Parts: sequence; structure tokens; C-alpha cells
Amino acid sequence: MFGAPILAGNAGNGPVRMVRPQYTKAALNAHYEGQVKVNFILGTDGMAHSIEIVNSPGYGMDQNIIEAMKQWLWDSVFIHEDQKVTIKIVFKLDH
Repeated sequence: MFGAPILAGNAGNGPVRMVRPQYTKAALNAHYEGQVKVNFILGTDGMAHSIEIVNSPGYGMDQNIIEAMKQWLWDSVFIHEDQKVTIKIVFKLDH
């Protein structure tokens, strides 16, 4: 029900740990599919900070996306300064 994030910017090879955002009941009932653009700061600790949903999917999904991304982790060995990053998270239902 969830596709891998499409990384844009300088976020390296992507997270080494990624928790998938969960669909809400409202999103499932609406059969929501689409891309959600998210801006955040990738800190030198390898964590996402200041997470901002650019184009909200609605259905109460914003909080699920933010909570999931707070658990993501990048390999901090390659992060020498805080970086502004934009990603697109693709939501697609299994039909």
C-alpha cells in the first residue's frame, strides 16, 4: 500500500531505516493514491528534523507521515552538515 520514497536533493542513498507511513481509515475508504512532497532538514545525527508536508493528501495522513519520518535514519557518517531535503512519498494501494 506504500511505495518507496523518491528522494530529491542531497539526501544521499536514502535512509538505512525507514518506517512506512500508515494509511488512515479515511484514506483507505477514499482509495487514496498519490505523491506527497515533504521538505525536511537532514541533521548530522542522521535524523529528519523540521518535517513539513508541502502538499497534504488530507484524510488525516499528515501526522502519520510525520510520525513515520521521525523514525527514519540515514547513515550519519556521510552527513557533515545539516541539509535541506525534499522527497516525494508515493502512496499506492494494492488492487
